Amino acid sequence: MGPDHPPNYNHLALTRREWNEPAVWRTYKTVRGVAGSLFFGKFATERFDDPARDFGVCYLGVDTYTAFIECFRQRARFKCVAESEIQQSSVVRVQISPLNLLDITGPGLAHLGQTGNLTSSESHVESQIFSRRIFEHPENVDGILYRAKQDPNRFSIALFERAEHKVTADTSAEWHGHGQLVEILDHYELGLI
Repeated sequence: MGPDHPPNYNHLALTRREWNEPAVWRTYKTVRGVAGSLFFGKFATERFDDPARDFGVCYLGVDTYTAFIECFRQRARFKCVAESEIQQSSVVRVQISPLNLLDITGPGLAHLGQTGNLTSSESHVESQIFSRRIFEHPENVDGILYRAKQDPNRFSIALFERAEHKVTADTSAEWHGHGQLVEILDHYELGLI
């Protein structure tokens, strides 16, 4: 982080939101294992992953549209998704006990001296450091509620591993043949190849 950023956010109050609505999680069966199990990654490759790899992060979309576009975000640039990728992936509905989340979907971002770049830049260096600092904050939030990069009208959740006991995989369905797939592809003007 640059010199303009505070060394930590511990002296600042966080803008929090309680979240208890079901969420949607997506998985690639070939990478993540059995569909239906939640995965808290420690690879330091995703936006809000811990750069020190001490804690895992599970990424949830608040609806199927968010889960889809976040899962296939790289393909959106080419305006098409390979049907083989759709066949290899699934979507999992997640039941949630109330989560205490840092809300950076609105003014909470500015309260911490941040901008939308935190959730939309190609580089994840700054957002990972940010995530680590939020994880260490004395308010002990369960994760971060943020705007989806490819569709900022929709929200995503970066859930810290310490809140794993507050979420349960409920139902799982293949994306291929999912009732909303055609509607979602039309919404994002994506084709299947």
